[in-house]
Amino acid sequence: DMLKIASATNNLSNRGHAIFAQLEVTVIFKDWKRATELLIEADNLRVSIPGHFVGVRFTALEALISFKAAQASTFLGRMKWKRRGLKSMKLLRSWVKKGNGNAVHLLYIVSAQLAVLEGKGKKAEEGFK
Repeated sequence: DMLKIASATNNLSNRGHAIFAQLEVTVIFKDWKRATELLIEADNLRVSIPGHFVGVRFTALEALISFKAAQASTFLGRMKWKRRGLKSMKLLRSWVKKGNGNAVHLLYIVSAQLAVLEGKGKKAEEGFK
């Protein structure tokens, strides 16, 4: 397991890439419980993974997973996860304003997930027409 090896050797870059890859796979297969566990373990991968593309993808995944975790949480947990998702969304928005084309479509996806969390499913649908 790459994550165990990276953790044992204290290689933050390898650990970050291993967690990032696992996050992507868990989101693709909609394993939200495992994705939430990985996100808690990951903390802030933007620090340990160099490269702009991976940081943008991680930020979008962080927001998506946070909003999904908020849906499955109690009131206090819901607020905590929503706050984390909104923080990531704010970062994505700032990158879009600065002209990052890679973040535009991710922001649409994250915005739709936030709309679903807030019970505005129709608004989420409208964003994809």
